[in-house]
Amino acid sequence: MLLQYVDTGEQEQNESLTITPVPILFAPYLNAATIVRCTEAGVNCVDAVGNGRVVLSTRTYIERMGQPEPTERLKARASLFTPKAERVLRVLLNAVGAIHYTWRVQPLAEEAQVSIGQVARIKDALHERGFIAEDSTVRHHGGFHLTHPEELLKEWATFVRTKRNRQGVAHTYHAVDSVMELKRMLNRKIPNHYDKVALSGLSAADQYAPYVVSPRFTAYIIEEGEVTLELMEEALDLQSVESGVNVVLTIPHDEGVLYLPKDIRDEFKESLAGVQPVSPIQAYLDMQSLGGRAEEGAQHLLEEYLRPRWHKS
Repeated sequence: MLLQYVDTGEQEQNESLTITPVPILFAPYLNAATIVRCTEAGVNCVDAVGNGRVVLSTRTYIERMGQPEPTERLKARASLFTPKAERVLRVLLNAVGAIHYTWRVQPLAEEAQVSIGQVARIKDALHERGFIAEDSTVRHHGGFHLTHPEELLKEWATFVRTKRNRQGVAHTYHAVDSVMELKRMLNRKIPNHYDKVALSGLSAADQYAPYVVSPRFTAYIIEEGEVTLELMEEALDLQSVESGVNVVLTIPHDEGVLYLPKDIRDEFKESLAGVQPVSPIQAYLDMQSLGGRAEEGAQHLLEEYLRPRWHKS
C-alpha cells in the first residue's frame, strides 16, 4: 500500500509542494513486538484495527499501539494451541536447525503422532500468521519451513500464561532429600520410569542452560503400567502438603508434553541414566508460566540454547 503526503518542510512560500509516496505494510493485526521489528527494519506498518507506525518525514511520524486483537483472530490463535496442535509445534520448534529444515506434512504427522489432516490445518494457520514459508522445491509434498520460531514460541508462551493449570493436574509435596538425591532415588527405586517421567520447568532447563539453582524437584508423570503417582510418592518418600512445597508432580492432560527429539533423548539417556528432562521448548513454556526468576531463566534458555539450536545448519 502507498500513502502520499505533502512535504512542506523545505519549501519556500512560492514553490510548488512536493508529494512524496510512502510504502506501508498492511496486515490484519500487528502486536507491539511486530511493530518494533518493522520499525527496526525501516518498514512503515499499519493493521486493520489501527495499530502501527508510519514515518512521514524526519520530524513527523504516526504511532499507535494497544488496540486489541479482533475476536476472530483470537479464536484462530487459540486453535494453534490445542493439545494436538501443540504436539506439532513442539516438533517444529525443537528441531535442530529449525529455520533451515524443510518439513513435509506426512513425516511431521508421524513424528508428532497426529493425523495428516491435523498437520494440514496447523500448517494453514501458521502460514496465515506468517510463521512459516512454503518451500517451492517440495511444495507439491507440502514442504515448508519455520521463518520466525522465536515469535511463535513467545506467542505460545503468552497463551500459556493466561491458562492456569492447562498442562495438567499438579500435586504438591515436601521431601527431606535434595533434588539430586531425589533423581538418584527415582533411578534406583523405579528403574522402568523411562519415557513416563520427565523433569520440568527449572529442573529441566538446568540440563540445557543452567541459570539458577532451584530447590524444587518438578516433573511430569504419565500414570501407565507400574508407574503411578502413589508409587512415586512412596519411592521418593513424599509428604503431601499445601505449604512448604519443594516437589511438584504434574499429571499432564496430554502426553505430548513429554515429547523429546531423538538427539536430545539419546544424549540424556546416557548422561543422566534415564532421568530425562522435557524438551527445551516445554521447559521454556513451564518457566514462563511461573514468572519471577523462572521467567528470567526462560529468557536465558532462549538466548543460550534455543536460538543457537534453531540456527544450526
